[in-house]
Amino acid sequence: MALSRPIIPFDVLIWTSSHGTSFHHFPVNLGKAFNDCKHEHKNLIKAPFVNAVPGRCMKPGFFLEVKTDLERFDPKARRMNIILMGDNDVRCMAFPGSYRVVKQGGRLIKLHENTPHALIMCGLLPSPATHNITSKLFDITSRNLKDLCEESHTTPAGQFISYLKLSHLFNDPDGLIDYQKYFEEDAVHLNPTGAYRLAQYLITYAIDFAESCQIPYGEEYADLEQNFMNPQPGPSSESPPLPKGWSY
Repeated sequence: MALSRPIIPFDVLIWTSSHGTSFHHFPVNLGKAFNDCKHEHKNLIKAPFVNAVPGRCMKPGFFLEVKTDLERFDPKARRMNIILMGDNDVRCMAFPGSYRVVKQGGRLIKLHENTPHALIMCGLLPSPATHNITSKLFDITSRNLKDLCEESHTTPAGQFISYLKLSHLFNDPDGLIDYQKYFEEDAVHLNPTGAYRLAQYLITYAIDFAESCQIPYGEEYADLEQNFMNPQPGPSSESPPLPKGWSY
């Protein structure tokens, strides 16, 4: 299947919380990991930027930030949004926080459907300091985000939607979080080793996913490519159904 030409590299924006601020190690190691990357299709993405707010949660206001950014984005370019959130919602609000993450995650998925933009919804980043308390709800939340992404991705509207599990990156051989190897003494934020490992993983996945997100020529993609060249104002932001057992 032929790819559309010329190839338009994705502008990559990582939306995150305190992990992405200049006080911590992720931004520096993201730049290092991108410079070190030898992927043969690295040209499919631009060097990622970070939008970080300490304590950021998946509130409706966060959804509006992403929506506003897409509406202001160059209509002839392509954005890849990576949602990289910690467990702030779950740790601070328990079940209501989990519910909020899944609801707003669903709205973000709908926002990107039927657009040329890509969305990578990451599973929650663990906080070893509280993981023993929050682990069950942490897993439920991430699993429901995964289900929403996979359900969308099976449709033409959601072909540029993906879920990326992260928690296993920081495990020891026994499957437990190796906080001494990957986390700072606060057992919440990543140390340089953990930050670089995360950055490498995100960049490699973003490039691989960008390769699958190239718009092919063909009748079945004619509407999508027409929308790309002649974008309509404001993508849809209606909330999709939550997974079985959940309700709005």
